[in-house]
Amino acid sequence: MLNIEDFKKIVDNPSNGNIRKTSYGFALFQANMNRFMPEIEASTYEKIFKQLIINQHIATLGQDDFEIIDNINVHNNSFISLNGKMPTEYSVIFATFHYGHYRMLLSYLAKIGYKIVLIVDDFVFDKKSSAYYKSFDRIIQHYKQTDSDLIVLNVKESSTIFKIKNLMNKGYALVVFLDGNTGLLKKPNYDKGFIEIDFLKSKIYAKIGVGILSYLLKAQIIPALTYWDEMQMLHLDFMQNLEVPNLRRENYTIFVIKKLYSILETYIKREPEQWECWSYMHKWINRTEIFQYFTENKIFNNMFNNHRYTTFTVKENAFIFDKFSYLSYPIGNETFEHINNNRLSAIPVGLYNEFVNKNIIIWKNQ
Repeated sequence: MLNIEDFKKIVDNPSNGNIRKTSYGFALFQANMNRFMPEIEASTYEKIFKQLIINQHIATLGQDDFEIIDNINVHNNSFISLNGKMPTEYSVIFATFHYGHYRMLLSYLAKIGYKIVLIVDDFVFDKKSSAYYKSFDRIIQHYKQTDSDLIVLNVKESSTIFKIKNLMNKGYALVVFLDGNTGLLKKPNYDKGFIEIDFLKSKIYAKIGVGILSYLLKAQIIPALTYWDEMQMLHLDFMQNLEVPNLRRENYTIFVIKKLYSILETYIKREPEQWECWSYMHKWINRTEIFQYFTENKIFNNMFNNHRYTTFTVKENAFIFDKFSYLSYPIGNETFEHINNNRLSAIPVGLYNEFVNKNIIIWKNQ
C-alpha cells in the first residue's frame, strides 16, 4: 500500500484514468453534499472530496502504528478512568462513527488495557475480522498489556446479544460504529431495525441497535470520536455519558439515536471531509421523491446544468447522473466527451432536445 505522501500526490494530480475511476464516487458525494449541506459552495466539492479520499487512505493505515498511538491527544470528559480498569458498577458502550482516524479508538483502548467486544456487519466480520485481531495483537504485545482483549462478533448472528451480555458481565466494553458498513451492502430493509431522523439539512434512516442494547443491558453510553486538527494532530474525545430520561424502550432508543447523531453533526459541520460515509450515505435516505423539470420559456444559453447533473463512468460505460433523484442515464462516450469539453452543440439533435426537456441543458437564468 502506498505511503501517505505518495498517495497525496496521486490524488492531487490525478491521471485521466484515475479521474474516470473515481467519478462515480464523486457524483454520489456531490449529490449527498448538495442534499445534506447545501450551504457549502459547489466550487469547493472537488477539494473536499480529494481530502476525503486521503483521509480514508490514512484511516486504513496506522492502526498499529505505535508513534501515532503514543501521540494521540486524549480528552476524557466521561466518568471512566483511562487506567485500563473498567468501572464495575456499570456496563459501558463506546458509541462512535467513521469519523477521523476512527480505528484509533480500538488501538487506544487496547493500549490502556481494556477488554473490548466489537460488533460488525457480516461483510466486515467475514472480510476484516482477521485484520482487527492481527493489529490488536501487535498493540498488546508492544505495550505488554496482558489485560487487553478483543472479540469481534457478527451483529447478524442470533446469539450475539447473549454473547455481548456475558462478555460485558465479565468486564468487556462494547464498541459500536453507528454508521457502520451498510454502504458495502445492498440497500437495507428500513422497516426493521432503523428509524428515520433529521440529519443536517435532510433525513436519514439510522440503525437503532445501540439504543436497544443500552436499554436491555442497562449500559452507559459514552460517545467517542477521533479527529485531526488543522495541524494534522490526532485527537480522541471521550464525551460525557448520555443522560437519558426514564423512558420506555421505544422512546429511549429514539432519544439515544437522535442524541448521538446530533453529536456527529457537530463534528461534520466543522470538518465534513473527515467523515467517511459521504459516498454511500445515499443508501440511508428515502429516494422516492419526484423532482420536476422546468418548462418555462426563457432566454436559451446552451449550458450544462451542473447544479442538478454531473457525469461519471463505470469501466467503459458513461452516464449522466441526476444529483436530485440519484438516477443515472447511460450515454455514449462521445456524448460524455462533448459534455465535459463544453461542446454541447455537437450532441445529435434528438438527444440534445431530450437533454433540454430534462433540464440537462438549460437556460442560464433558470
